[in-house]
Amino acid sequence: MFWKKKKKETPATDQVILGMVLLHDAQPFSFSSVVQDLRENYNSQIGETSGAEEVVVFDVDGQMVALSFMPMPVPAGDIEGTAQYAYNWRTAVEDLKDHKGHIIVSILNGDGGPVKRFTVFTKAICALLRTTNAIGIYQGSQSLLIPKDDYLEQAASLQKDSIPLDIWIYVGFRSVDGKNSAYTYGLKAFGKAEMEILNSTK
Repeated sequence: MFWKKKKKETPATDQVILGMVLLHDAQPFSFSSVVQDLRENYNSQIGETSGAEEVVVFDVDGQMVALSFMPMPVPAGDIEGTAQYAYNWRTAVEDLKDHKGHIIVSILNGDGGPVKRFTVFTKAICALLRTTNAIGIYQGSQSLLIPKDDYLEQAASLQKDSIPLDIWIYVGFRSVDGKNSAYTYGLKAFGKAEMEILNSTK
């Protein structure tokens, strides 16, 4: 009997965290404004920086952050596929149909643990939301589409030493014939197994 070799899991600290800030227009971000926002709102320490204004890699609180401006919309198919699960943003397809550009935000391979890395990721996202003509956020790996104001509101919990789970992990719900099911996308990034609860009467 042959056993399938178990695929080696990539440690959470070695995974790139990725999200996209969706823009009304096709105007690039201002790196100096992003840095100023990070310092003023989070007292972030900004370290080594490389790249040009539209593509830049820099150190934020010990994590390497990459920002890449794309003067084009995210493909409609990607948006529509995620929007069908976005119960928090029912008008996402309509609101995003005419967006002109996006900024890819990446936390590159590093250490410090997934909570710290996601914290820096969220701070970078918020800085872009406040300094660009943004509409919202798309995080494909977590099946998340989040409007700008909702993201900023949830992210504010970081300043109270709380974890903003709603913008890091998608929790889906489904109710059929009086029974409820729930599932997650995003726990894998924290080194945890995704959860699924099927046909519960609770």
